[in-house]
Amino acid sequence: SVETVIHVEVQKLNPEAELPRFEFPDSVPGELEVIYRSNRPFADLAEGMIRACIAHFQESYTVQREELPGPVGTQARFVLVPEGEESRNGRD
Repeated sequence: SVETVIHVEVQKLNPEAELPRFEFPDSVPGELEVIYRSNRPFADLAEGMIRACIAHFQESYTVQREELPGPVGTQARFVLVPEGEESRNGRD
């Protein structure tokens, strides 16, 4: 995963690096929820990487994004829903 593989290698190269955090709360069946948190406003980058992975693996998901409290772009909630279905998580 990003935090257990990539971030470990980044920390080896730069021990003082401030890395983003990703959380994966329990989601409703068929959906994936991802929470992005960082001191830097790179939520757009996180969204782009999510969308690029979906395209690379030729999957069909809709990405719903919600900004979370704090400076814009530093915290966001993404919900991946199979294309053609509506989110059932009750937060939208």
